Amino acid sequence: MKLTPKPIQDYKDSIITATGKTHVLTNTDINVYQPLETFDIRNFLDNLTPAKEKNKYICPVCEGHNLSIDINTGEYQCWNGCECRNIREAIKPWSEVLEERKHSKYTSHPKVTPIRRKAKNLQPAPISTDNISIGILPNPVTALETIMVGENLITKYPYSPTQWVNRTDKPNEDKITIPYHINNKGETVKGKGKSNDDWQPYRFDEICQYGAGKWVLGVEGEKCTDIARFVYQLLTFTFQGGSWGEKVLFQYFQSLKDAGVAGIIYWPDHDDTGYSKAKKCGEAAAKVGLPFVVIDPLTIFPECPEKGDIADFANIVAMNGDELASLLQNQIREAAQQQTEQAQEEFDDIPPGKERKKLGFSQLALEALYMDTPWICAGDKLYKWVGNHYQLVPECIERRRIADFCDSYVVWKREKNNTLVATYPYAKPSRIDEAIKWAKSKLSVKLDSLNPSGLNCLNGILQITWDGNKPSWQLVAHHPSYYYTYAPLIEYNPNADPGDCDRLLNVLDAPQREIFLKVIAASLDLPNVRRLKGRLIRALLLKGTGSNGKDALREAIATIYGKQGITSATLTDFAQYDAGRKFPLRKLIYSRINWASENTNSTKLDKIQSLKAFVTGNPLDSEGKGKDDEEFTPNAICLFNINDVPNIQGSLEAILSRNAVIDFNKTFKIGADPSKGELEADPRFAYDPMFLRLMVCPALLNRLLDALKDLMINGIDYSCTQQTLEDIQVENSHLFQFIQDTELNYDPNDYLSASDIWTRLEQ
Repeated sequence: MKLTPKPIQDYKDSIITATGKTHVLTNTDINVYQPLETFDIRNFLDNLTPAKEKNKYICPVCEGHNLSIDINTGEYQCWNGCECRNIREAIKPWSEVLEERKHSKYTSHPKVTPIRRKAKNLQPAPISTDNISIGILPNPVTALETIMVGENLITKYPYSPTQWVNRTDKPNEDKITIPYHINNKGETVKGKGKSNDDWQPYRFDEICQYGAGKWVLGVEGEKCTDIARFVYQLLTFTFQGGSWGEKVLFQYFQSLKDAGVAGIIYWPDHDDTGYSKAKKCGEAAAKVGLPFVVIDPLTIFPECPEKGDIADFANIVAMNGDELASLLQNQIREAAQQQTEQAQEEFDDIPPGKERKKLGFSQLALEALYMDTPWICAGDKLYKWVGNHYQLVPECIERRRIADFCDSYVVWKREKNNTLVATYPYAKPSRIDEAIKWAKSKLSVKLDSLNPSGLNCLNGILQITWDGNKPSWQLVAHHPSYYYTYAPLIEYNPNADPGDCDRLLNVLDAPQREIFLKVIAASLDLPNVRRLKGRLIRALLLKGTGSNGKDALREAIATIYGKQGITSATLTDFAQYDAGRKFPLRKLIYSRINWASENTNSTKLDKIQSLKAFVTGNPLDSEGKGKDDEEFTPNAICLFNINDVPNIQGSLEAILSRNAVIDFNKTFKIGADPSKGELEADPRFAYDPMFLRLMVCPALLNRLLDALKDLMINGIDYSCTQQTLEDIQVENSHLFQFIQDTELNYDPNDYLSASDIWTRLEQ
């Protein structure tokens, strides 16, 4: 049974799959939705280990005792911040789901996770004992109102005017906390919304207002936060229940540091989950260089029960806010003393007659910031490995990261009185420059090693191999040794339905469609195509006005190359290169296809020398702003959309050796009039990215692979383009018009006298 594809707004893009409530659309099932039973965690309770609390289980991801499951609805959440998709994968891997599917026609190459160097332990920020001040609220706090609904108590904890959490306390001491927000339509919606980044820590507004220069208290949960505020009048915060992941914690602690707080003293819950969260917070604080102290609840609260927190402390221990603030100050001083003693032990640990191995600052920064994940530098730009490609990282972000490292790197020095003092000798702008230059030097790779032959796909790298002049391909796992700098957008599926793809390709007549596919196919491994076929690949001039399908084709090809392997240097850019302004062609270093949408006819096409070099793969110079030229070998095909008649006045032989004109002579409209030669347009080809990614591009890739084989066997027959080029010559020059009108032909073995030409002219 075929189902009508959903419109774009109903797709849920999760890179490879788009999931609905009871159906799954994957790239392996291009044109139908295959029924698939919705994941229900209640069917896998036997695979989970129960925790002590009712309806709580040990999370298979973080191993915390905080995975809540609603037996009635099947809703589940790990309150340690684990994402539901990771929990689902741990319980029932996606590979098992694929095995159970009856309609799957092939198996994707298994993803291989590269082995990474073990990350070094982060050095915590030093704790200063000068003027330790605990943040105090200037005015008493009113307790939040609770509402009785049946037998349940409901408390609303406000994060912002449009965000809050409802906590439901049940008679059996179970609790449920659910976030809500108001969307842009003014509707109250359950959940945090599309982005967690919009949720600040609970009571963060008070931290910003009163916390500068103060130590503030961190606790676990909104209830504990408000008890610390109401009973002790302390500046206190917590994080929302689903916001304990590494990335979110880093952002939160950076926000706390930016608010100017002196440090965080953290009171964990007395259980494994509480101490696990405290450890995560400590690591995040160390990354941003914020002093962080964890309280041992049993040290100040020996009666603390299992899972006890500051709320239990307030119920059992008689203590006012000033007394608790003094106790917290003592905890901070003790932590500072322990930190100093640890530094002392490091100094005392050097064997007699030995010296500590001393690394330079640049080496230290490289080890700390660039060794846990693969990085490369090309063209003076840094790229970070993100699982399936190298992602460009703006230098401003790296400078900030290095600055945080410099600001938190402590060198202990012994004073004359034999005490150790923390110093920050690397907190200087010059050290940032030094570190980033060293990293670029150590991580440098050649420009022409980026985006090698083949194609980066969602399910692996489609690698082209050669047996003589016969190409073949295989799917290999993503790996950092392949320097692709574009994110894959499509999946390789050799059994993709070609229906929608063929509708797109019908914008061209058969002979010209064959030329187009073969030239595009050559971009999959242009160096080897040139090695075996010489200068067979020409520049394509795509001629046509109006809605003729050129832009839809370009969008589909750009999608195959992740939108980054395709550039748009115009004919004017090439002409400027010839005039000495080389910067516009710098982007061609990384290009696999140069397809310019807008081109004028002001420049004589056959006179542009840099274009001739680019088409034939001869070296060009890359000119960066304020930098020396850098030579590179072009590794891209080129296409130019032209609406006006191109300015071509050279001999036909010279033009044909490098250029071919493809006619787009069909007109597509919504509500087409067949009597005018119009064809019905499908707007999805131009405006529906998911339609292209799922329904068109996988089959188009298969067409290109077939065209590559045909190209290597039969070459390319450009004869159907010659008449169009001759017509263009005639429109550009009255001399060619005369030659055509008088039926003169070119013959290299014959000659024509001036008197013969005059005779023909008189006729």
